[in-house]
Amino acid sequence: MSKETIKKEIETLKKEASIYGWNDHKSKEYEKLKNEWYKCVHYNENGQTISPPNI
Repeated sequence: MSKETIKKEIETLKKEASIYGWNDHKSKEYEKLKNEWYKCVHYNENGQTISPPNI
């Protein structure tokens, strides 16, 4: 997944959760997306650590 895709999915999930509330499935999905985001933003293509922007 690209950074943009992950960010878009996180924003969508947060929007849905603000309307319908968090449930177990949404919470797990959010954690999974956050982990993906972390991988994308903490490491560049060469595997070097970079500092992440906040989401």
